Amino acid sequence: MGISNRNKDKRSVIDFSDKSIFMKIGLLFDMLKDYFKGDYTQISKGKLALIIGGLVYIISPIDIIPEFILGFGFIDDFMIAGFILKKIDSVLEQYDFWRKGIRGER
Repeated sequence: MGISNRNKDKRSVIDFSDKSIFMKIGLLFDMLKDYFKGDYTQISKGKLALIIGGLVYIISPIDIIPEFILGFGFIDDFMIAGFILKKIDSVLEQYDFWRKGIRGER
């Protein structure tokens, strides 16, 4: 029962084999758009702060690993994006149900 057994079932922060990551990013921006329009308000202030803080970090020129280091500069940005998507997965799922209910989609 070493460390390797405990981490065996855990997924990494970003799973690029999951094609739905791009769908989740699109859903995230749709949710933010609906939130700021006042149409969707079922998101906590803490989750909203996490999303906005992460987006500010990603677009900020100040990073842990600067972008000008080719090949490595975007690693921290991808890690932050993956972390945020993991933390708000249930929020995105709730928003998706809400959105489909409003639009009558299945």
